[in-house]
Amino acid sequence: MWMSIFTPFHFVVCGDSRFHDPKDTEAANPPVRQALVQAIAQASPAFISFGGDIVYNGYDVDDWKVWDSETTVWRTNKIPVYPALGNHDLHGDEKVALANYFQRFPDLKNSRYYSVRVANALMLVLEALSTKSPARKGNGLPTNWTIFLSTWTRFSRFSPSALYEFVGCQDVWRRTLGALPGARTGQNAGDAAAEPARPECRILRTCLQLRTP
Repeated sequence: MWMSIFTPFHFVVCGDSRFHDPKDTEAANPPVRQALVQAIAQASPAFISFGGDIVYNGYDVDDWKVWDSETTVWRTNKIPVYPALGNHDLHGDEKVALANYFQRFPDLKNSRYYSVRVANALMLVLEALSTKSPARKGNGLPTNWTIFLSTWTRFSRFSPSALYEFVGCQDVWRRTLGALPGARTGQNAGDAAAEPARPECRILRTCLQLRTP
């Protein structure tokens, strides 16, 4: 996809909002979520990079209706949202969850990963690093990650004038930074439980290092 804007521009990165019944304060924090939506609208960013877990349960149409209602101001202000699939967005019947997701983001054309050329930047968006990712290959990578990593150079070749490349994905930076030798990361900041960095994170980190001047 392409987004025609002038430089300089600014954008917002957010995620893990888990739009859900505002009366349920266990699943998310509705007042903070609603305040963030308004603050983002007031900042007038060129676009929003949404890093997954848009809703609490992807299969639940009511959760998506909360998203529709609470983010009306973004659409009114014509602020594009470029989302990444999070594990919560795939909760329940995956076909139903994906139908709800793509109904809100028709420009993705039912693709779980994509790229966006924005002025002098190239954004590459991946789905969540979760066990619900499509079947993994022999190297342990989800199918979509294998496709993405093998075509990254091709994407870049289509945009040779891109000065910046960045990746949108749920948990990608925490998990990728955790790929340092001996490093371990928890599910959330402060978690006592920890997990080793996954193979795809180590590979992505290497790709990023190789592409850094």
